[in-house]
Amino acid sequence: MNHIIRFISLLLIVVVAACSSKDEDPKPDAKAETINKLTASKWIANSVQHATDGDLTFQYEDFSITFSKNPAAGAEGDYTVINGGNAFPDPSGKWSLSEDGKTILFTSGPEIAIESLTDQSLVLNFIVSPGSGGRIEGVSGEFTFNLRH
Repeated sequence: MNHIIRFISLLLIVVVAACSSKDEDPKPDAKAETINKLTASKWIANSVQHATDGDLTFQYEDFSITFSKNPAAGAEGDYTVINGGNAFPDPSGKWSLSEDGKTILFTSGPEIAIESLTDQSLVLNFIVSPGSGGRIEGVSGEFTFNLRH
């Protein structure tokens, strides 16, 4: 009889513990969430600002960038740029994301800070190094791209 009481007590403890534990959804991985938002669809320019030359939106009216998921060789996937002008001289390549999900890294070298990212908007900030030769408006310096789907 003592064994039965112990078994029932143990069974009740297990049932109460199981019922009282909260089934919380695990926190979504911030990096995976950023990748999903970046790759949802094509991004187009709302505005383009240059630290020295001001508003350069007119130079990027037909700009778009598309990120795709294709994980391989340390990259998250591929990217394609249309009408990237001086800010995006490489029209395609591989991209990856920093561990904190705040920097896009292109295999061609540039690192682009993600200032903000929502389902519908993306703000990128980066510096284009000057090449050899004289200064031409919007060729090098700090750019801020305000993008939307």
